[in-house]
Amino acid sequence: MIKNSTHLSTLNNLVYLGCIATLFATMFDSSIARSTLLFSSVMALLAIIFQFNEFKAKKDTWLLPIAILALGIANLAWVAVYKQPETAYSHVYRAYSDVGKILIMASFIFLFALNKSISNNNILKALSITVLVLQLILAGTAFYQSFYLGAPRIELFFKTATGGAYVLSVISLLALQASLLIGGKYKYALYIISFIIGFVAILLTQTRAAILVFPIISILLFINELRKEQRSIKTTLALLCVLFIASLFIFSSIIEKRTNQLLKDIRLYSQSNSHSSIGGRFAMGAVGIQSGQQALMGQSVEQRAEKIKALIKENPTYSGAQGALNVHMHNDLIDNFSLKGIWGALLVAFIYLSLIYTAFRVTHSVFLFAMTCSVILYGFSDIIFFAKDTPTVCIMSLIACILLNYKNKKQSINNKLES
Repeated sequence: MIKNSTHLSTLNNLVYLGCIATLFATMFDSSIARSTLLFSSVMALLAIIFQFNEFKAKKDTWLLPIAILALGIANLAWVAVYKQPETAYSHVYRAYSDVGKILIMASFIFLFALNKSISNNNILKALSITVLVLQLILAGTAFYQSFYLGAPRIELFFKTATGGAYVLSVISLLALQASLLIGGKYKYALYIISFIIGFVAILLTQTRAAILVFPIISILLFINELRKEQRSIKTTLALLCVLFIASLFIFSSIIEKRTNQLLKDIRLYSQSNSHSSIGGRFAMGAVGIQSGQQALMGQSVEQRAEKIKALIKENPTYSGAQGALNVHMHNDLIDNFSLKGIWGALLVAFIYLSLIYTAFRVTHSVFLFAMTCSVILYGFSDIIFFAKDTPTVCIMSLIACILLNYKNKKQSINNKLES
């Protein structure tokens, strides 16, 4: 049994370092990221066991880890019950199996992070710098793919532009938090630079949800930070807004193109044509809900596919959902409801509510709330808890956000780092 405080400190530091390694590896090699995530999870579990009395005393920190663990176990249970040896829908079962394992491993790290803030300033600096470097790497890759390779929509290291945009968004939010943490007297300048880099890169993905959500959340966070410190906000806020508007003007062709496409998709759907990005999402949402209503306690992917095919035959307006039968319904709540029934949707909602509760009542972190809003909104327009890459990045970003939080410290971390 580890009792020596030095050994416990070393164990805790191993969890932090494992989290940093996992966050970095998720961008480049999913197999390495899975290994470092497993390492971090095991170290976190050991830290919890050896310091259990301390963890047990803080009951409000258990809600979010329990919610994440519950969905992870539920995913594995659903796969075990419904997956057949020979199936044409193996991709969906594998995706939910993968994310189930990720959630189970992450649940122990969440519990650890909510109870053990980083006390080593060097590790805190390392995490902050890692986040900022990751944003630069992602943005640099976005600029390279767009301006040098001529990609119409950049995907970064992921399979879709949408996935790349969501990853850029959460990493950029983390970079904003890190900017305020280690920027010292230049923190506002670093915040603005980080915001512009992230927003321009997101624009290159042409993902409407991220283009809308990221700047709104970032500007609100900035206003809150300035208000909290009771400083004059006019000049600094004006500069941020000017640069934001300049970015919109420079990339106005992208915004105009995506806006026109949105209006076209809505018009097509009103004409019973769902073969478009927005129309397909409407169709997937409709058939996902209707197929779930016919199997409130859950069903297999094969059973869902048959129900959806019948719905499409009955109402051809839904035909745009045909291509999603071997993937997902582009909505976390609806996809889980369509496969796992009421309990699947409730478990996803449980995670959302637990994140909000944790942000307000446990960490008192406006950044965790902002990150939560991003995950929820992106989970409505696409899907987060599916497969490996995107959920790993989002989960590790939430954990990093908790570790970077400094709301409850008695003195500013900026002062600590500068001393």
